[in-house]
Amino acid sequence: FKVLDGGVPQEVVRFERVTDLPVAAALLIDTSASMIKSLPEAQRAALGFLKATLSPRDRAALIPFSESPRLAVKLTNDLPTLAGALAGLQAERSTVLWDSLVFGLHYLQGVRGQRALLLLTDGGDRSSHFTFDEALEYARRSGVTLYTVGLAVSRLDVETRKRLARLAEETGGESFFPEAASDLTAVYTRIEEELRSRYLLVYQPATAGKPGEYSGRYRPVSVQVGRPGVTVEAIRGYYP
Repeated sequence: FKVLDGGVPQEVVRFERVTDLPVAAALLIDTSASMIKSLPEAQRAALGFLKATLSPRDRAALIPFSESPRLAVKLTNDLPTLAGALAGLQAERSTVLWDSLVFGLHYLQGVRGQRALLLLTDGGDRSSHFTFDEALEYARRSGVTLYTVGLAVSRLDVETRKRLARLAEETGGESFFPEAASDLTAVYTRIEEELRSRYLLVYQPATAGKPGEYSGRYRPVSVQVGRPGVTVEAIRGYYP
């Protein structure tokens, strides 16, 4: 692996593959009216993910959203509580996506362990107070890995696809665009595999320039691997 911080090559002082980091995952699920046909399958797929992912050391939270986000279940290891809340979800009203995303990221602030937010939505924002750019900036600062799932988002809806993909790319996650709700189980399986199989690279930032020159400024990070046909998913940058 090769790491560039602010465009400057770094010395990796620690490298290991980690498969058992405790996970703190928030499921941010779109329950707007347009999800009415897809919601039952989305509920089943999310429950399957929780059953496969949660070990005694892990926790999950459930945050449904439509015209506003709602913390239905706080971070917990109690699968029956999570399952009951999932079963009680109903599809209604409009979509406030960016406000709900910021809400979910804010909730995970200060939480220890490997933090991930799994966003499931079938469309763009309708009436958020936050803009996409503001939500993206918040995501960058949060240190939370985003996995975005755009369910049945038309290929012609380039803007929504581009935004969901960028949120994932900037935070070291992955974006998915299944065509049908029946594909969600495979998507959640892929996310579970990613959460359980990661590489840890540690370095002490060494940059050109004067001491303190980059303090408080966004620093781009590039992680590369010298193997043809292999790509790396990692954060694109951070704030010191």
